Amino acid sequence: EEEDPSPALRRMEDFGVMPAFASGMHFDRRMEEFFSRLRETISWYRLSFLDEPLDRWWVYLLGLYSNLKGQDIEAACSRVLLTPVQRDRMLWTFENAGRLLRSFFQVPGHTPSEIFRALQPFRPEELLFLMGRAETEETRRAVSHHLHRYRTVVTELRGKDLREMGVPPGPVYRKLLDELLDARLNGEVKSRYEEFQLLLTRHPRLFGDQFEEGEDKCIRPEPSRITE
Repeated sequence: EEEDPSPALRRMEDFGVMPAFASGMHFDRRMEEFFSRLRETISWYRLSFLDEPLDRWWVYLLGLYSNLKGQDIEAACSRVLLTPVQRDRMLWTFENAGRLLRSFFQVPGHTPSEIFRALQPFRPEELLFLMGRAETEETRRAVSHHLHRYRTVVTELRGKDLREMGVPPGPVYRKLLDELLDARLNGEVKSRYEEFQLLLTRHPRLFGDQFEEGEDKCIRPEPSRITE
């Protein structure tokens, strides 16, 4: 919970306490540099998102356990009385963050929607851990853009709008709304009207002949429902 836990952890290392958590745990110079990066990402987040809570202890705990093997992680979690949910979340974070760093972020030129889909399952604390773990500025910038720009993007059209447009309820709703969200993230549409136009262009069979061609395309019988 401290602003900078490094001095306490360094002292624990001096007294040989760290292996009591796990045999492979040490707070060496490399780990201290990692914690310095984590502290910088936490400070950046707190300055950027003043109104959003952050469990910074979880960021540091992820960092402390990040070099352990699976069995050692589970043993260390039990020694500090983490709940099974917290343990499973830690294991999930290490597996998926590692996969992104090893593969996804090794390929340049991802679109905003691709970055959003890759990072959306992560909590803010886990994204900060990922930023601290990243070796390239491009990866850190992609995560920061997700936090600042992408994670709050939503579509204007909703499921009820699709229903009023005559689309039968079902899994197709998720497909259509995901398409709209991707288009929003990538700057292809910027308004409710443009979202509607995109759906009509890509999936004309879903809407039949209930919409007119031209600039004043709209949902009948309420032509004001979809407007520019």
